[in-house]
Amino acid sequence: MKKRLIFVAVAALIPATVLLAYNEYTSRTAIKKQVDAKALEENRKATSEMERLIEGAKGLLAATAAIPAVQQAATDPSACKDALEPLLPAVPWIRNLFVLDLSGTLICEPTGMPLGQSFADRPYFKEVISRNAFHIGEYTHSRLTDVAVLPLARPVQNKEGRTVAVLTSGIRLDWLNDRIRDRGLGERGALTIADRNGVIIARNPLPERFVGTRIPDSFQHLINGPAEGVMDVMSQDGTPRVIAYSPTTRPPEGLYISVGISKADAYSGVNRQTFIAALSITLGSVIALAAAWLAGGLIRRPVNRIVSVIKAWQEGAGSARTGFHANDGDVELVGEALDRMLDELEQRSLEIKRSEAQRDLLMRELAHRVKNTLTLVQAIANQTFRGKEPELTRSFAERLIALAGAYDVLLGEEFAGGDIRAIVTTALKPHLAREDGVVLSGEPHLLAPNIALSLSMIVHELATNATKYGALSTEQGAIQVSWIVERERVTLQWQERGGPPVAVPTIEGFGSKLVRRAFGPDAEASVEIKYLLSGVRCELQFNTGEVSAHGDVGTLAAS
Repeated sequence: MKKRLIFVAVAALIPATVLLAYNEYTSRTAIKKQVDAKALEENRKATSEMERLIEGAKGLLAATAAIPAVQQAATDPSACKDALEPLLPAVPWIRNLFVLDLSGTLICEPTGMPLGQSFADRPYFKEVISRNAFHIGEYTHSRLTDVAVLPLARPVQNKEGRTVAVLTSGIRLDWLNDRIRDRGLGERGALTIADRNGVIIARNPLPERFVGTRIPDSFQHLINGPAEGVMDVMSQDGTPRVIAYSPTTRPPEGLYISVGISKADAYSGVNRQTFIAALSITLGSVIALAAAWLAGGLIRRPVNRIVSVIKAWQEGAGSARTGFHANDGDVELVGEALDRMLDELEQRSLEIKRSEAQRDLLMRELAHRVKNTLTLVQAIANQTFRGKEPELTRSFAERLIALAGAYDVLLGEEFAGGDIRAIVTTALKPHLAREDGVVLSGEPHLLAPNIALSLSMIVHELATNATKYGALSTEQGAIQVSWIVERERVTLQWQERGGPPVAVPTIEGFGSKLVRRAFGPDAEASVEIKYLLSGVRCELQFNTGEVSAHGDVGTLAAS
């Protein structure tokens, strides 16, 4: 009962749980779309701001490259220095401005650094010489200032449009990291800018940890990818984030920019709602299950009482009752109905016992009278056949005795039927001079009363013939009787061995006729007798018949 009530409570909680799960799914799906959209928007803002910065730097370099003193730096370095020197204080985000000749040698520098150093190995210098165009370099340590910068370079052309030098500058990475520090991305948001090689040039938070390091290989495919995108990642600092990224193939070309929004911050509201809803469901479940458990206990007590009364009644305590009253509840109503039923069953049981006692008395009285009748018939036969054919008189008497023995077996079974072994043993008993004269083999099985009487007469006739002419007429002879029962049909074999040689009879006597015709039609019997030199062999096949709980003595008497 408790389990059923708990099951009902759980079943009642399932819709609420499903609804909670559905709300959770829809809320998180909506939040996911909002967070993705916000990350993409913030990334586009950062990309646009960086693009404006690069365009400003590009314009500054173009204007500077147009100064005649810069174009003539190779012939007049002093004039070039004077032209560049006022520019540095006016542009706080650049570290230096200097001019390289086409071999990569430093020919103009405004801060007093020694000239003549070679920058021919720098990738940004090679790109400008190769492409003859503005170029954004990669993360670099400046040889002039020994600080990290993002190099910017462009060709310097004279009035004839011929490239005569390379003007180089660099965005200060410390200034860039300060610029991106406050982006409104939340306490655990992140902004990352990297060069085309995946080396981080600006990072918030923890710039001191990540600037100058390479983005992990698992994200390298995003850096030079074809288009912007959004994805969920576990950042290097161990924070789960939703990032929107712009590859180096999009403006500003050469820079990878990603914005990350902390999932914990983005989902804090829905997580709080989920926790409250889950807590409510949990508390409701505990209360519902506890109520079901307590209610099950209250219901279980009267149910246990009913079960204990039924068990006591089954064990023979006929006076056991629940004592319940219908007014006390539904279960008590069942208990009162059970008490009434047990009262009726007890009354019927008493009536059945009285009926069975009377039936047993009548059965035994009738059996006694049947046996007295058989004795009377035997006495009449003796008087009738006195002095006339004594062999016929003895044969008739023996048949009556066999019939009486079968009645004794049926009486022991209360006329419900007769066990096949008991029938065969009783019929053979008067004919055995020694115990080893007969071997029986077969499982016990009840035969219907009429079948049992017929089998008794047949076995008696076979034993009589064996005593006179067959195996039981000698000291060495023996009889083997075996039977098997399959699907309520008996196959019984009678086999004689060790007797005198057997001759086939020329005429069929009364005994042989009795053997063949003893069974009634309902037995569907077949009889096969073979007169072998080793001894008579008889095979009987017949139905077991219907065995009832109580035999019909009247039918037996009539049969």
